[in-house]
Amino acid sequence: MSASALRVPFRSLSDEQWATVPRSMPASWLTAGVWIPLAALLVYLLGFAPQRLELGEWQPYLVSYSAIVGSIALFWGAGRHAPWIALAAVLSFIYLVSPSGIEKYVIYAAAMYFALLCAASLIGQLRFAALLRSWHREAQGSVDVPVADLNVRRLTKILPSTLWTMAGSSLLLPAARILWQFFTKAGMDPAKIESGLWIEASTGSIVLVVCLLLSGFKWLEARSVPLTVLEFPFAPGAGPLAFTGIGNSIPVEEAEQPRCTCAESTANAEAEALAYPQYRVCDDDCLVHGIRAVNALDRSQFSEISYETWVYGEHVRQELLPAGTRMSIAGLYGWDAAPVRVADSVYFGRGAQATPANVLPRVAREPLRRARRRMKWVDAKAKDLYASELNENKAAVIDQQVLDGHGSSLFAVRVEGQRPYLLDAPVQPANEVGAGADEARRPGAD
Repeated sequence: MSASALRVPFRSLSDEQWATVPRSMPASWLTAGVWIPLAALLVYLLGFAPQRLELGEWQPYLVSYSAIVGSIALFWGAGRHAPWIALAAVLSFIYLVSPSGIEKYVIYAAAMYFALLCAASLIGQLRFAALLRSWHREAQGSVDVPVADLNVRRLTKILPSTLWTMAGSSLLLPAARILWQFFTKAGMDPAKIESGLWIEASTGSIVLVVCLLLSGFKWLEARSVPLTVLEFPFAPGAGPLAFTGIGNSIPVEEAEQPRCTCAESTANAEAEALAYPQYRVCDDDCLVHGIRAVNALDRSQFSEISYETWVYGEHVRQELLPAGTRMSIAGLYGWDAAPVRVADSVYFGRGAQATPANVLPRVAREPLRRARRRMKWVDAKAKDLYASELNENKAAVIDQQVLDGHGSSLFAVRVEGQRPYLLDAPVQPANEVGAGADEARRPGAD
């Protein structure tokens, strides 16, 4: 084992074992069930309660820029810990209001409601964590995982980077304004700096502390479950994970081949800023990967690349991926975990192949219905890919062929001037122009 790698226990899971991950409250229900009632309670206390909530000296803090940005950041990153934040907010209302009469019953009822949500969220996490620990105890060996791949478990990486950006701005912006006034209008006299800026900075500090506490709690959760590499069947409709597919993009190595101009396109002008730097967005005018290049291929040549996801651009679908593949991940510790994909060269001795490298796991969140969960497709810049509908009456169809090599029954329909479409059934075009309609040289042609 090298110094840059960590030896981690390995567990291979069957389809049935991966499907046994216990269901929990759907993440969308939990989010709506926390923030909507909390907002309604605040509106009631401020505007409609007989004994209204008087913010008093707290008002400048609670309506400041830092408080608003901090609230949005927590909404963004709290995840399944949102009920705990809401419960803390309600308990602070009790302290601020000292309620009596109907307000007392409303606030106490809200506290009980959020406490129940906390319990439900905690039970779901404990059940998931217990299953993960049992898989760790049943490890079938160990594998080396690059330490760099496990950075997502670090204290500052376990929350979304967007949250830290927003939380940091809630402190840094007022701090910068304080420094500016200190050296300009205030004449280096702190007493002459606007009091509102000190309020903004104080609120921003509180926001950062709350984010650090949330991050620390998630970090402890992650450390409470032993690190394990899990190999499981790739199935978006089963298990706790959703997946992201990188489409309309090719690996860096493929972009370096002769005549390929993808790396030189404006979409890849700042390669280091790409969300997935190991890929390059396809150039529609590329002589190898462009629209006309793909449409100029004859049927046999197109068949050779028809299972490559980049071919279809924004029209790519998860059904194109081969069935029965398997994936290995590390860093799954429960709900809201963001596991990373690791090398797939371990226990594929059963004859299964690895899921294509451009398919990555997303954050573990419970959907409303697992069976209806779909992959999310993005390009190398993390731009969402949405397939447009084929207009059979206007489309100039070049050809269409069924893709049945990977257990799929999709039809690849090539259309003049567009990326090929993936459809469930053949089309009856108003006009069919035939292969080679697009004027482009085939890849490899002189």
